[in-house]
Amino acid sequence: MNPFVIRTAAPFGYLFVGLVLLSVGLLGLALLARGLWRRRYRQAGFGLCVGLFVAYVLWVNVAEGNALELNPQVSAATLSGRWMHGDAVLVLRSNGRYECRGAAECESVGVLGSWTYKDYDVTLVSTHSSTAQDFLAGARYRVVSYNGALRLASPIDDDPDMWDGNFFWSANPQT
Repeated sequence: MNPFVIRTAAPFGYLFVGLVLLSVGLLGLALLARGLWRRRYRQAGFGLCVGLFVAYVLWVNVAEGNALELNPQVSAATLSGRWMHGDAVLVLRSNGRYECRGAAECESVGVLGSWTYKDYDVTLVSTHSSTAQDFLAGARYRVVSYNGALRLASPIDDDPDMWDGNFFWSANPQT
């Protein structure tokens, strides 16, 4: 996701962010107008840059908001198949087992194990783990759709506005 996507869980957080963006946008407009009026083209250029930056931030937030679906309608059968993360390949089998091949990406989930899907979350529990803590805890991911493609992302525990927006595994149509 774009780093300019604004997410806040603070009360009235979006109102505050909106007021800040409005203020910065008006400042940019004032600098542009004043610079053009007094023929100070550097000042006008700076005002134009500030205004374009605010427009970009607004555009990114509208576009990203439409691209992300936090609750896609999927089933365990839909999730079965091949998932990619860097050079690693995670294969979710329809019998509830998984296999992970790759370097560092597979360390957090283990090479072999079982997987379950419930309430938009995929939980991977390794049967061959390097530590007892990993074996007990497992790895949990949130199923999201981003630009129409399914992704396994960091979990959303309470408030979606607190979600960090990290994507890990991407569905690969070549099963």
